[in-house]
Amino acid sequence: MRSSWKELLKVAYEESTNSPDPSTQNAALLIDDGSIILAAINEFPVGVLYTEERWERPLKYQFVEHAERNLIYKAAKQGIATDGLTMVSPWAPCTNCARAIIQAGIKCLVRHKDAEKRSPEFWAEEIRVANQQLKEAGVEVLDYHGKIGGPEVRHSGQIWSP
Repeated sequence: MRSSWKELLKVAYEESTNSPDPSTQNAALLIDDGSIILAAINEFPVGVLYTEERWERPLKYQFVEHAERNLIYKAAKQGIATDGLTMVSPWAPCTNCARAIIQAGIKCLVRHKDAEKRSPEFWAEEIRVANQQLKEAGVEVLDYHGKIGGPEVRHSGQIWSP
């Protein structure tokens, strides 16, 4: 894997520190020809009120927008075509995000394999099915293995140094 992917993953981790999620911070970057054209984090939709109660599972999943889908929605709102582009996002996508990546025409997904290994067991089947969807749809998945550096982030309620 090119070293530039490591640097882009580091930028994604830096961007993820803007996520207000008290449990897991994530970000996604839209890449065109090696350049970042857009970034998004996991957060509530614009205008939806943040409350502590809404960040608790399972209610959280009815309010939070994952970084991957948030990025695709932001691109659509700004008139940015995603077809054929690359997404960089440290964590493995859920099935909803995988379908969005596929439908948006994103052709390559770069992620941090070390982050996926930290995912709680209850996400294992979700990640497995998402990986299957991406593979069947022809989305190239590039996993970076190893230390990234950059800021500490929250994952599953714990602080982690990627």
